[in-house]
Amino acid sequence: MKVKQEKAEIPPPVRQSSPLITGKHIYLLVVLGASVIAAAALLFVPENFQLPMVLAIPAVVVGIYILQNPFFGIYLFFLYDTLRPYDFIHALQPLRLAIVIEAVTVTSWLIYLLCSRTRINWHLFNWPYAIFIALITLSVYTAENRGLAYDVFIPMLVSFVMFIISINTVNNRSRLNKLIWLFLFIHFYFAVKGIFNYFFGSPLPDGQRTSGIVGSGFLGDENDFALVINILIPMSFFMFMSLKNKITKWLTGIFLVTYVFAIISSFSRGGWVGLMAVVFYCILNSKKKLLSFAIVAMLGLLLAVAAPSEYWSEIQTIPDTSESTADARIRYWKAAVAIFIDHPILGVGAGNGGIYLPDYITGAANPDREWGRAFHGTIPQVMAETGIVGTTCFFLMAYLAIKELWLIRKRKSADRGTLPHDVIANGLLGGIIAYFVTATFISTVYYPQLWMLYMLTFAFVFIDRKEQESEKQTVTETQK
Repeated sequence: MKVKQEKAEIPPPVRQSSPLITGKHIYLLVVLGASVIAAAALLFVPENFQLPMVLAIPAVVVGIYILQNPFFGIYLFFLYDTLRPYDFIHALQPLRLAIVIEAVTVTSWLIYLLCSRTRINWHLFNWPYAIFIALITLSVYTAENRGLAYDVFIPMLVSFVMFIISINTVNNRSRLNKLIWLFLFIHFYFAVKGIFNYFFGSPLPDGQRTSGIVGSGFLGDENDFALVINILIPMSFFMFMSLKNKITKWLTGIFLVTYVFAIISSFSRGGWVGLMAVVFYCILNSKKKLLSFAIVAMLGLLLAVAAPSEYWSEIQTIPDTSESTADARIRYWKAAVAIFIDHPILGVGAGNGGIYLPDYITGAANPDREWGRAFHGTIPQVMAETGIVGTTCFFLMAYLAIKELWLIRKRKSADRGTLPHDVIANGLLGGIIAYFVTATFISTVYYPQLWMLYMLTFAFVFIDRKEQESEKQTVTETQK
């Protein structure tokens, strides 16, 4: 006879009461106490030291993140160097945040190279770029005014180092797209500010209204401002024509219209010439030429209605070489050529062209007053300051960049990411063309725009090469 065994009842688990104070609570209490102490300390700290104290902890956090991901450092470099936030937060000026971002980014990349043993991307373009930087470095020791040469050397060296890091860390479409959108948004801000200044800013002494000062340095000149905006028009145009998402499509459309009206607000004749070159390029290379022509015609109609008569009067003086500023520009160009003839190999040194003007300019009422002035032309500046060596490197860099983008835009490829490869190629190529056309009338060799375009271009070149290898590998595996 089997005895039925009763199951032993398992007592329910005893619910343990959680402690009233945990490690998390202690951590929050310490942070709160430190915050209160720091806030109280600010009352007794001189005003100049208050902002550094406030930013110290966020800076440490950002620095740690950059050390973990050098691309984040590149993104901040692009943001800080392009937006120049110290223009509207003046307390940032003495903090030298640009130097901190650059130093931490370089350190992060070197650590990454040591840990990953990754092969460094190196393009033929890098050699003329390196020689150009070496020539500027040499001029710090050989130029008549070494201080001016040194002022050029530092930002150009930083641009070169960041270029090398960029083409090695901006290694996928997602990262490249983030930088492109960053450029578009920052320059949209500048464009809006220029238009705002035109309508509400103070007029010039002669009563004329322009976009005025939109930022520090070159952003304080209307012609330079027009150059900066012209560079972004091709990218916004091709994105507007190709993107499928309605939000991004209309956003780039808003960018495009705003950029065009910003050019008008600058009252820059060189900006107008650059804009016409950009329009011609965009129509010629658009897949939808009829639609593109219609969009340009509509924008032209808006400009005809909105632009003041004074603007069209200014534009009509472009062919007049006897006009005062045009005549002066020609004299500066002739002086640059004369300097080049006397210093043909290495030039007179970076940033030193202007100090030779009194000895070479002709037709000026008082040549001594021309000391330190710009040549009002990028090519004359390159010729006079860097000679045959620098000029050859400068044109070779432009040729290699244009050649690579031209080949990419012609190649059929599976589109990866939100921006098709031909849109990026056309946008960057159009930006380079916009730079060279607009820069015909202003001295811009050492401005950051061209060198940042090159950064984006060759990061894109290596991304495209990697995608081609991936496509070939996929085809090979499929065939097997």
